[in-house]
Amino acid sequence: MLKAVSNHLGTAPTAIYKYFDSREAVLTAVADEVCRLFKPPKPAATWQETLRTWMWAVKKHADRYPVMPWIIGLNGKSRPEWLRITGPIVALLRREIGLRGQKLAIASFLLTTILLSLIRIVEGDRIHFHSDSFPDLDAMPLCNEELVALREVQKALPLVKDKQIFDAAFAELIKGVELLS
Repeated sequence: MLKAVSNHLGTAPTAIYKYFDSREAVLTAVADEVCRLFKPPKPAATWQETLRTWMWAVKKHADRYPVMPWIIGLNGKSRPEWLRITGPIVALLRREIGLRGQKLAIASFLLTTILLSLIRIVEGDRIHFHSDSFPDLDAMPLCNEELVALREVQKALPLVKDKQIFDAAFAELIKGVELLS
């Protein structure tokens, strides 16, 4: 990866080490810079709509900086700049719906990890959204009901838009937070 960065910069990989001690230091700097560029949305009329708007803003930011979901938690440590992005939402959950302690921790963990995981999966796994990604269903030991259902999915899956996936997932995340309140 440092070779690709150095090629992009028009320099030698060893030149990068003049400024950074390690590959991890480079990734940390990139993660912090990408997070600094995030523009938080304005609060909406309800906490649910504010949360939905924030999730869409993170998704759009990840579209612009595709490396973001992969590097903000290097070696199991959240980047301070990522916490700057998530902090207002965690405070909103505490202030608007009264989540405290473990419930607040669960809600913030689920929101951030599911959001980032979903972004990574949908963007990285788009290849599975076409009917050719399915095995030969007729060769599988399926009952008729399962076969009919899977054929329906196989036919409809290529028509599914990312927005539909994210809208449905965001609605479920909001319902999950509501269950914790």
